Amino acid sequence: MAGRSWQAPDTGVMVKRLAIIGTLLIAPLVPAGAQLSCVTAPSIVGQWPAPLDRQVVIGDGVLSVRDAIERAGTAARVHFTYQADLLPQDRTVCAGAAKMRLGDALVQWLDGSRLKAVVAGEDRVVLAFVRAVSAPAPPPSGSAMATAQLAPVVVVEQGQPTTRENATISRTVVTGEQLEATGSPSMAQALSGAVPGLWMWSPSPTSIGGGMASLRGASSFGASYPKVYIDGIEVANPLFLSQLATDQIAQVEVIRGPQGSALYGAGAIGGVINITTRAAAGMADGRRVSLRSTAGIAESAYSPLGAFVQDHALSAQVGDAGRSLGLGLSTSTIGAFIPGAFSQLVHASAAAGFVGAKSRLQLTARFFSQQAGNTTSPLLPDRPPVLAVTSGPSMKGPSGGTGTASDQGGFVTSSTDSAAAQDVKQYTIGGTWAVASDRWTHTVVAGADGYRLDNVALMPGMLRTPGDSALLAASGGADRLSTRWSGVTEFGSRDRVSTRLTLGADHSALRDASIGTTVGQHDQDVAPIWRNTSGISAHADVSLLRSLTLNGGLRFERNSGFTILSGATALPSLGAAFRRQVGVAGITLRTAYGKAISPARVSMRPTAWGGRAPTILSLEPEEQAGIEFGADVTLGSRFTARLTRYDQRATNLVQPVASAPHSGGGGFSYQWQNVGAITNDGWEMESNVALGALSLSGALGLTDSRVERVAYGYTGDLRAGDHVLQVPRRTVSVSATWAGRGWSGSGTLARASQWTNYDWLTLSGDLSDPQMTPPHGAALRAYWRNYPGVTRLRASFSRDITTAFGLVVSAENLLNAQAGEPDNVTIVPGRTLRAGLRARF
Repeated sequence: MAGRSWQAPDTGVMVKRLAIIGTLLIAPLVPAGAQLSCVTAPSIVGQWPAPLDRQVVIGDGVLSVRDAIERAGTAARVHFTYQADLLPQDRTVCAGAAKMRLGDALVQWLDGSRLKAVVAGEDRVVLAFVRAVSAPAPPPSGSAMATAQLAPVVVVEQGQPTTRENATISRTVVTGEQLEATGSPSMAQALSGAVPGLWMWSPSPTSIGGGMASLRGASSFGASYPKVYIDGIEVANPLFLSQLATDQIAQVEVIRGPQGSALYGAGAIGGVINITTRAAAGMADGRRVSLRSTAGIAESAYSPLGAFVQDHALSAQVGDAGRSLGLGLSTSTIGAFIPGAFSQLVHASAAAGFVGAKSRLQLTARFFSQQAGNTTSPLLPDRPPVLAVTSGPSMKGPSGGTGTASDQGGFVTSSTDSAAAQDVKQYTIGGTWAVASDRWTHTVVAGADGYRLDNVALMPGMLRTPGDSALLAASGGADRLSTRWSGVTEFGSRDRVSTRLTLGADHSALRDASIGTTVGQHDQDVAPIWRNTSGISAHADVSLLRSLTLNGGLRFERNSGFTILSGATALPSLGAAFRRQVGVAGITLRTAYGKAISPARVSMRPTAWGGRAPTILSLEPEEQAGIEFGADVTLGSRFTARLTRYDQRATNLVQPVASAPHSGGGGFSYQWQNVGAITNDGWEMESNVALGALSLSGALGLTDSRVERVAYGYTGDLRAGDHVLQVPRRTVSVSATWAGRGWSGSGTLARASQWTNYDWLTLSGDLSDPQMTPPHGAALRAYWRNYPGVTRLRASFSRDITTAFGLVVSAENLLNAQAGEPDNVTIVPGRTLRAGLRARF
């Protein structure tokens, strides 16, 4: 079959389609007679300390909150520090020619948000994160400003500041309050469907780590994860992301597609996820302690009495404008929902912040631990097949000596004692220092992230999905040390032409070391392998007349230790956005292009190789490039809709290919190979409607991920024109939240549908026959089957008993689906009901 050539969509036709669709989205979702208005001149009067007592005039017109703050800062000669994501994104300000005090204006503009103005110097004001929303009021005459803890500042920590007004790339921000409202204890369940184009398979509690089904299609096989940062520090292995407790999360930012690679570097081939923990987010109202404790039962077709589940969380914050401290601890357990299965998770975090007149220091630490039972799916045959690998040609192993079977030619081998519990531990430690001068804001982020594995099992999951089981029969771990500097400056006229320039430099070193058990013998310690990445970048963001945004960036990066030769590459990005505001209604048209690269050897695959780090010298690095077009429609703060079309092309994606057994071995074997070229095309839609106490949101992702061509020498089962395995073609999510006086409730319906995967039940049965020759290559196509989909329904409810105590109830998997995701042998807990208490002091 002839390969498909990539062609950019016609821009004119695309804009017309987006305008029509945006208009159609508005009509049914905005109630008739809804009164939409913008924020007018402040009416609150109070006595303010300097510099909030300065008089400002921001001119006429309808502005976004961010634009109004920037104009006020220029007029008052005040430097603002804030987290752009926490600003009221869709509120508009009706500016006038009258004078007003800066403090009065900020109180009105930030009303109902999670930000409070804090004086941090004679010409510096911090818009600090507030843990509890209360009716804002200026302080009485002569009193000091309320104190607050700084939240992470996007503009100085990660590069280009991004808001709804100037965004040219697709990004979604999910707050901790939104995660908490879902009632879901894990990131995989909370994010899937809520972010268009993203779906994470619901992990079995006995799986250490989880599987990413899709982030705009396929960006790898078995390691299809975005680049993940926690509190600004890059993690060594993102496979543990799905198990993070939502209680510990203050905010999740998801950037979809390769467009972010110019800022974030290699590994961002599918996108970037930035996570801010609650401890690092801090607070602003003195001292606060929160407790939550729930327990319940998870139904199971394989346990007559069900499985006992419990979740407990504790968080404490204390601070003022100059210093703060945040602590968090959560734990979760589930019993034997299938015989021999259990899971215990612990997540702890701590952060401290110090704010000076022109500088800020934040320190953070995090620890995650999980223990899980070793068991097999009750649907599999009594004699499950064994994954084995035979020796390839003799070559140098990672320690420099002659390689064993586990580190030759990219072959996988793994085995473990199934009686012992699996164990994983992960840590993050580091800090961020930011200092501002009159022209530049400099930020340095330094930290370490690592993990340790013990007896992480080769379950039948590896046999059924090599990609889903990226943690197999391994002991050992890895550590990533990273340092990043960025400098941001702005110049020009905000009302005419303004430019924001971001420069950056970074270096990271990844240390892999493994100790494990190969087939039939115990290996000695494997010498650590060091892999280094260094990069420099520049990014410019130009605003013309506050309507047109043009940006572009270029990153030069050098990688060593990933292959036999060190490699240097250039990663470009380009973007444009046009915004038109008419009263409270606004529309933004945007487009962006980006290119990303990921080395064939990444921290996830050595873990997948049974704790080994095979020499994969013949593999090419994975690459993906693409363009997107989109439109955003807003109506004040009541309605937001976003529509995006993306066309991406990925080349040299690495797949574990089943191959024929070699002499001297038996069983099932895999070899890692470059597939060829894959196209990832699709549509993304998301919308939000606020109707008083009721909030409605929805997300839809349509993905067409197909093989365009296969590489020369590829021996796997994929052919040109095939849908990529395990990538859902449609994901959808609808959520409703009601926040009444003293009580709240929410419900979410999410569904992934139409994907192709192996019929692992039939394949496992055939492989259990000792006379059966393991199928490989085109023979595996006979075991392909289409999966119709899986639907997740969850709900939560909370009721205040007193001002300090409340009742919480949540229900997961209300449809009681226990199989079918992502295959026909994986078992997950059924309908799960929890109830408990929460306390806030």
